[in-house]
Amino acid sequence: MNITFLIGNGFDINCGMKCTYRNAYKGYINTQSNSSVIEQFKKRIGEDIDTWADFEVAMAADMVNYKNEGDFLVCLRDFKKYLNQYLCGEEKKIFNQLNYMQVMNAVQQEMRNSIVSFYDNVSHNLTAEIGGRIFKEGAHYEVISFNYTSVFDKIISSIMDVGNVIHIHGKLNDDPVLGMDNLKQLPEISYRISNKGKRAFIKSVFNREFDRARVKAAEDAIALSDIICVFGMSLGISDQTWKNLIIQWLCNTQNTHLFLYNYKCSCLNNLTADERLDYEEDTKRDILKAFELELSKIEYCESKIHIPCGKNIFNIENAISQGLNKVQKEQELLNELALSKSAQSVGSLG
Repeated sequence: MNITFLIGNGFDINCGMKCTYRNAYKGYINTQSNSSVIEQFKKRIGEDIDTWADFEVAMAADMVNYKNEGDFLVCLRDFKKYLNQYLCGEEKKIFNQLNYMQVMNAVQQEMRNSIVSFYDNVSHNLTAEIGGRIFKEGAHYEVISFNYTSVFDKIISSIMDVGNVIHIHGKLNDDPVLGMDNLKQLPEISYRISNKGKRAFIKSVFNREFDRARVKAAEDAIALSDIICVFGMSLGISDQTWKNLIIQWLCNTQNTHLFLYNYKCSCLNNLTADERLDYEEDTKRDILKAFELELSKIEYCESKIHIPCGKNIFNIENAISQGLNKVQKEQELLNELALSKSAQSVGSLG
């Protein structure tokens, strides 16, 4: 059985990283620049950070505020470079914590539990069906990451062989892609967008010119999947290509399942089993409505989509805290032993 995880920014947030655009803006808008165009750009962000919660969508809308493509690219690349530096700092904090054996052990356990139990707690019927298929067929895992960071890679590679994690948006200090999915999503503007602009801000153009192989690898992983589990991402308009590909896969395959971890549903507590099914049904209908499918397709796909309620996976921050607590207690014990030995030494001298 081929199981593919699509991992988004919610995973890094679950690790305790301050990695939203809002987090990055706090430092970015206070940095100094010699460019008046960039300073005005920062001012627009600072005046309404909520509007800029999704940088890619907001940046597309902001294109009307530039006189030419050059000014737009200067601002886009200025933020992109800052974001890369900022996320490198956040990533390093997690890597430093994972250097403690106690922390890594706790994190590995949480990761392992999440991978093998992502399909639990929807219904007993579904758990039995998928569990039975995995028992008979085994499980082969693929991962497509929409993150620039490599935290997921580091943890998963320490517990199982999943091959190379496909970073469809690139990685930090290499080729992070920041932009919209296609040209049709850009507003009407007074200046021409050249190939430079398309390459800088249209993901499909950049990937086509820079790394077709990772796109093909991701497409193949989705096409061959029996199950896809989406965690920590909304599949918004800036990732429309991948959303469309998943919808196509869902509509044109048999005996396949799509798990969508929805943050609001995952956080619901103290629900009875029938309440969980109610919330799942309502959320599923909203999702299918947004998919804009024909009625026959909706009926076909409804039983293949699953939204776990009252259950979350990849609770890495909690695991890190548990590991750090063990480190602290062990250090306190060592300090007590050292003090005891020191006291005994003084006593013997007396």
